[in-house]
Amino acid sequence: MNELNNDLIGENAEIKAISEIKKQRISDIKTKEALLIENSRLKSRLSILEHSDIQVAELGSRIEQILTRYIETEDIRINQAAQIAKLKQEIAVLKSRMNKS
Repeated sequence: MNELNNDLIGENAEIKAISEIKKQRISDIKTKEALLIENSRLKSRLSILEHSDIQVAELGSRIEQILTRYIETEDIRINQAAQIAKLKQEIAVLKSRMNKS
C-alpha cells in the first residue's frame, strides 16, 4: 500500500512538473510572439526612418543647388550694378565734354 501511495505521489509530481513545463512553454511562445511583433514594428519604423534620411539628403542637395544659383545671380546683379554705375559716370563725362565744346 505504501508502495502504491509512493507511486501515486511520484506520478502526481511528474504530472505537476509536466504541467509547469507546459505553462512555461505557453509563456515562452507568447513572449516569442510579442517579440516578433515588436521586431516587425521596429523594422517598419527603421525603414521609414531610412526613407526619411534619403528625403532629407535630397532636400539638402536641392537647397544647396538653389543657394548656389542664388549666389551666382547675386554676383551677376552686383557686376551689372557696377557696370551701370560706370556707364552713368561715362555718360556724365561725355555730356560734360559735349557741353564744353
